[in-house]
Amino acid sequence: LAAAMAGSPSDPVDGRAAGIQLSINSGGDFTPGDRVNVEVDVGDDGYLVVFRVDGDGYIRVVFPLDTDLDPFVRGDRRYELRGRGERQSFLADDRGGTGLVLAVLSRGPLDFSGFATGMHWDYDRLRLDDPAGDAEAQVLAIVRQMTRDGEFDYDVVGYRVWGPGYESERPVVVA
Repeated sequence: LAAAMAGSPSDPVDGRAAGIQLSINSGGDFTPGDRVNVEVDVGDDGYLVVFRVDGDGYIRVVFPLDTDLDPFVRGDRRYELRGRGERQSFLADDRGGTGLVLAVLSRGPLDFSGFATGMHWDYDRLRLDDPAGDAEAQVLAIVRQMTRDGEFDYDVVGYRVWGPGYESERPVVVA
């Protein structure tokens, strides 16, 4: 359960930040209702937060599930992120479209107070300013508000849900 750094990935290796690597099952291709499993590899100790932005532009937090849970993770480990009831990280959207998962790893503690109501995430405050805009940049702006010094590593992975509302046909793979 890990996350990332400041602004853009630092020391990119194959398009990813050196301190964190995010992966999802099925190569990022799903049909509505499929189980999506998120794994995060972290290189260093730190504080992790993982976001999901769905095809409609809504932000959800994959980890930590609630703001009162400790987001500290140990380095040199892989974490499988589970939802409530120890199930998959989340279910693919009901409609077709694209989304993203963004993981952030901060060396210093994260302050969730500006995005919480009690011990839970406040999704009225945790949202994109422009759902049609650059979701990655907007989530990173939120992350900067959660960090004391604005420094973090991050990784982002896109996903597709093939179903009603997605303009393209599912690609045919020819070996």
